[in-house]
Amino acid sequence: MRPQQIGLVLALAAALGSSACASRRAPPPTAASTPPPLTETAPGGTVVGASPINPAPADPSFGAAQANIPASGPGSRQDFVAVAGSERIYFATDSYELTQEAGSVIQAQAQWLQRYPGVLVTVEGNADERGTREYNLGLGARRAQAVRERMIQLGLRPERIATISYGKERPVDTRSSEEGWAINRNARTNFTGSSE
Repeated sequence: MRPQQIGLVLALAAALGSSACASRRAPPPTAASTPPPLTETAPGGTVVGASPINPAPADPSFGAAQANIPASGPGSRQDFVAVAGSERIYFATDSYELTQEAGSVIQAQAQWLQRYPGVLVTVEGNADERGTREYNLGLGARRAQAVRERMIQLGLRPERIATISYGKERPVDTRSSEEGWAINRNARTNFTGSSE
């Protein structure tokens, strides 16, 4: 294949993959079932969630209503974030290697998930805005897979953990700065269903 053909094939695969993922996305829960906004600390001590740098965070309860996961209290997303310290694992630039800090957060997430064996999750890989769409989709996929593999090593069943890459399409922080990019280089563990 010529380089132009390879590029076209990759672009078509990315487009098909993103449209297929979009069709599986469940509708967000109603406002009545939405818990209070979550906050957590990103690299550099920046608060993520209900903060000025993130005026419209992704709905933290996405998937929870369909999964019969409580809005608050034991077994809720709030409980998950409180126990694990974060729903996100952060990465260095152009890397999908897990740091020691990332390993600690993943271990806490896995321990919480072991207490609630009916909860299914999707690890969402993300990247900062630099680089091409295709490169960042691939990097996000590798980040999500690295987190999934570590969770499996820690004893979680593989069928409980799906992965998806959003690349640079869903930034948490819209600033074009080192601080913003550091926050956007992550893999988010999101509740997406229940096996019960």
